[in-house]
Amino acid sequence: MHPRPLRGPTVVVFQCQNARDLAVYARAAQMLERGSAKKVRQSRGATVLNLPTGMASRDTRIRSARGASIRLQTSLFSTDVSDREMDEELAQLREASIGEEERRCHPLYAFPNTWMTNREMALEVHRTSTKFHDMRRGTPEELGALKLEVLECRGLKKLDRFGDTDAHCWVVCGSATFVTDIIPNTRNPIWLPLSRRACILPVNHAYAQVSVGVFDDDGEGEVDDFAGRVGIDIPQLCAGRQYDVTLPLRQTSRVYRVEHSGSIRLRLQLHWKSEKAAMLSYLPRNFDLTRRMKAPSDPVTVACPDAKSFQNVALTVYGLDFPGRYKSSVKTAATLEIRLIQYTLIHHAKRTILNVVRWESTALSAYFFVAWMYAVSSGSLRHVAIFVLSLMLLLLLRNYLKYYVNSSFGLFHGHRTLRDMTRILLFDEAPEPTKLRKGPSDMEMGLLQIFEMHPKPAGSDLRYLWRHEDNSEFPFSSGDTNHKHTTEESMADHWVNENEGSPHVDSSICLCDDMDGSYDEIKEPESTLKISGALSLSGARMGATPMLGSKTKVATKKQMPPSSPGQNILNVSLRSNTGSKPAPNQDVDVIVKKDPIQQQIDRQHSKVQRATLHLFDDRGFLADDKVDAERLLKINSKSNPITKKLNPMLATVLKIFEIFLSTFRASFNVFMWKDPTLSFCFMVIIICLMIVVAIFPWKQFFYLVGVVVLGPQNKLLAKSNKDEQETQGQDESFVKKLKKSTFVGLLSCPSPGGQRQGGKLPSKNGGESGSTKGPKANRHVGQSDLSNSPLLHRNNSQLKLDGKNRQVIVPSMPFRHHRFYDWPPDPETTIIKYKKWE
Repeated sequence: MHPRPLRGPTVVVFQCQNARDLAVYARAAQMLERGSAKKVRQSRGATVLNLPTGMASRDTRIRSARGASIRLQTSLFSTDVSDREMDEELAQLREASIGEEERRCHPLYAFPNTWMTNREMALEVHRTSTKFHDMRRGTPEELGALKLEVLECRGLKKLDRFGDTDAHCWVVCGSATFVTDIIPNTRNPIWLPLSRRACILPVNHAYAQVSVGVFDDDGEGEVDDFAGRVGIDIPQLCAGRQYDVTLPLRQTSRVYRVEHSGSIRLRLQLHWKSEKAAMLSYLPRNFDLTRRMKAPSDPVTVACPDAKSFQNVALTVYGLDFPGRYKSSVKTAATLEIRLIQYTLIHHAKRTILNVVRWESTALSAYFFVAWMYAVSSGSLRHVAIFVLSLMLLLLLRNYLKYYVNSSFGLFHGHRTLRDMTRILLFDEAPEPTKLRKGPSDMEMGLLQIFEMHPKPAGSDLRYLWRHEDNSEFPFSSGDTNHKHTTEESMADHWVNENEGSPHVDSSICLCDDMDGSYDEIKEPESTLKISGALSLSGARMGATPMLGSKTKVATKKQMPPSSPGQNILNVSLRSNTGSKPAPNQDVDVIVKKDPIQQQIDRQHSKVQRATLHLFDDRGFLADDKVDAERLLKINSKSNPITKKLNPMLATVLKIFEIFLSTFRASFNVFMWKDPTLSFCFMVIIICLMIVVAIFPWKQFFYLVGVVVLGPQNKLLAKSNKDEQETQGQDESFVKKLKKSTFVGLLSCPSPGGQRQGGKLPSKNGGESGSTKGPKANRHVGQSDLSNSPLLHRNNSQLKLDGKNRQVIVPSMPFRHHRFYDWPPDPETTIIKYKKWE
């Protein structure tokens, strides 16, 4: 008897012994997109799963009973105890989600044929990532680690002409990098737990910064569109806590404008091997003042294996305002910032004097009164230094109470007291994360009363305080006109009210706290303002205009005879004994040929860098082919020959101004407790200096200085120095004569031992001369190291490197000098949990 042929689709029935077996088979069926249209049924005490045929190729669809059943069955696969409540909530959503629109989950290699509704994705994204990609190398320099998960982005701009944004993120922390998966065709991408979204980054310094950039992928060989970036300061995080934060994206790092570039949601957790070692990392290990004045220290760089990684890493670290790239908006922003700093400092100086005279601030007025009377009664200025240092200490203590303890950050995130940081420094005993105090303690309440400041009420609206707090967006920003932007305001499709201000207006900047509004309006300069205007502005008002000096080369109209020992008495008398350059020639017949303007500006830039000990390295990148690197970064990419000639000079001038602004920002951040650890260390240094100044034997010290600097022994030292210079001059003349002789050719011949001497000339004393060290070359990274770079793992595939040496310099210094503050985040979209490091 022949078997009866089956009619209709083939149905395969799996008999499952328990719910876990059902979940495993359901997961396999979901990957093949085969699932039952019927609900789960029981057959003789066993669970039965039907698998009919069916396929789909769309990115969105309406959920049917079959899809809801499969999603319900696969939810049983989770065995994590912490996710059981989430599983139950998801099960309820899936039962009630029939008829709703569902979307295909990406990336496809991690979620093949997986569909979820928006509400399901919003719950699924909270799960812990399946895999954390470890970027640590296990070197002794690693003081800790940071777990970072990219969860989602909201409200990104439409960067593709056809279709929506294909978003992916790039993460940079020191020399460690990470690239997430690509979530295609959406302006609200979500990275689910099975995707490539989580990493463990090494932290070598407590002052490190994590930069996250969002890009629209345009394929290999094409330039990705830049959506925005965000920077997170490690000192603002506390070990033992897990932060779930949403931060607005910025495309620029120096130009202030009301941007609507979207927001990014991150989950962070910091771990230190030793809190004391992290605090001591602010101190320089091998500080050589002479070396720092000559050249910058070895920078922290990211080796980029191909052109796309070089571009994206540079944008992630610096944004569109890359160092050395001249833009009129950057020039305008620097001019406005200088005007704001100048006006604010003058205003607060006048207001402080009036407050002291009128006794409006009792503590400050009493301090100045006692200091003045003590100096007058003692008839000595011996303790002036102590009074200045103690005044700085009072300012630090006041700002600690106002901007760290009694602020939205201290009330919501909690703060470490001065006692806690002292115990870390002395005994390496960090307080438990659960014991971080929110709000002022009893001692801090007493200090608030002394400084006549009122503590924030316990039931204050934290979001309102966070949004309208002064100095929270950038230095001297007002909470009323330059407030922080919420997640809703940062979305690209956010409607802008006319009263909110134009994206290009920076003229309504209020000054600082305690402003009475009685100030002149700061007008925005016209867009046609020349760079010379910025120079004259900062020079006349700030006293920081770099004078463009030049080393002159003299070319005379007539042939001058060689000078004899008795001739040209004027030049000889003006030339010092140490061989310095002569004074400017006064002969009108002498034509003075100046160096090119670019060389003059570069020389002034080098002087400013030496004056600041090269703390603010503005090189940006290192590359063997500098022209190709500048082309990739669009530095001086204008086709106009005049603009192409002027832009490098203007960019160098902007670098000089940026150094002065960075110096001010670094000082401002120390006094405003933007980096609590650095401000505490600075307070400890001031206390130590006060003790040293109080007990230092100044009388004996100045006696010793007088003997060393003005003593008669200097005559003998000067004579011996002159003899050494004459000997050195004879050595140099001997080498010059030796180069002209025919004996030089014999030096390159093989020696009796069969080895060549390499062209090194023997000196008069029998040694070697001419073996000078040249400038330090760019650091090269081995091709084997670059071939395993995480920057080549993109879109679930390992790409090939192009063989070129390109490195992006990552700013790494204890003093925070960036203009904008991305931290603290919005309290309404921030979740803080106490979690142990695993």
